[in-house]
Amino acid sequence: MTTIRRARPEDGKPIRRMVFDVLCEYGVPADPDDSDADVMAFGESKVPGVVHLVAEAGGKPVGSAILTPYDARRIKLSKLFLGPGSRRRGLGRALLAAAVAEARAAGYAEIFLTTRGLYREAVGLYEANDWLRGPDQPPPGPDRLYFLRLDTR
Repeated sequence: MTTIRRARPEDGKPIRRMVFDVLCEYGVPADPDDSDADVMAFGESKVPGVVHLVAEAGGKPVGSAILTPYDARRIKLSKLFLGPGSRRRGLGRALLAAAVAEARAAGYAEIFLTTRGLYREAVGLYEANDWLRGPDQPPPGPDRLYFLRLDTR
């Protein structure tokens, strides 16, 4: 059975390992001091409003998502990752839906993310779920911006 839940402190180590393994799989160097700093406190963030989500299968964490407030109206989604053995089973869609629901419940008007075009599966997931592509991002780092409006005004 698979569930999506809020992260606990003991999820930190296996999620960090999974995230860094996925980065390696795609040839992207891990950067725990900058672009990957958000995953270093996974399950234990002390920052108000940050939400860490875990996809759990068979009692083990197999996927992650992090929501970080950006300003009063927008929240950033990052580290939506699944381990290789957990892909193509609807878990990415479930994690994305849970993140959107969390953002909407917290009253945000927009959720956004940056990603890399080489993460073809993730790009396909966002586009299939009506996320809008924003302007390309300058190097180095993620080259794409996607966003989803949450308010209906």
